[in-house]
Amino acid sequence: MDVSVYQLSIIAGGFTIVGALIGALVSYRLSKVFAKNNAIINAQAKLRATFAPSLAQIYLAQKHGNHDRPDINSFVKENLLGHASAVEEFRPHIPCKNRVAYQDAWENYRKIANDSIESATEDRVKGVELGGALEKSIHKILSFAKSEFCLSMALEPSRPSLE
Repeated sequence: MDVSVYQLSIIAGGFTIVGALIGALVSYRLSKVFAKNNAIINAQAKLRATFAPSLAQIYLAQKHGNHDRPDINSFVKENLLGHASAVEEFRPHIPCKNRVAYQDAWENYRKIANDSIESATEDRVKGVELGGALEKSIHKILSFAKSEFCLSMALEPSRPSLE
């Protein structure tokens, strides 16, 4: 079978077009994966940054002596609205299987943060130092914002919340 130069150029052109289309599709898909990855990383950073001042205040109160000790509960109460906003902003990035646990962690934190008596009782019952229950509940929320990124998670299509 003889292939003319003209037929060879048509075949080569076809392969070039198919290769370009495949390259474009792969590039498009990867750009979507990286955009989703960046959105998750930014949301994680914002959630951690929102809770950082409260954790710092708890640490200061724990390491401070009895004289002029910072009031953790009032500080946390004042920042509760910002915490709620950050928690809700991060919620779409929580996998469906973890949404109930995430909500439970938030509810527990909100209960302890809203009631200074509840917070003090939790600390005494669990035998932890001042603000320990608050600190533990904050760390529970932040555990959902780990920096681990799995490519399969990024490739997984977003699912609407069932709540």
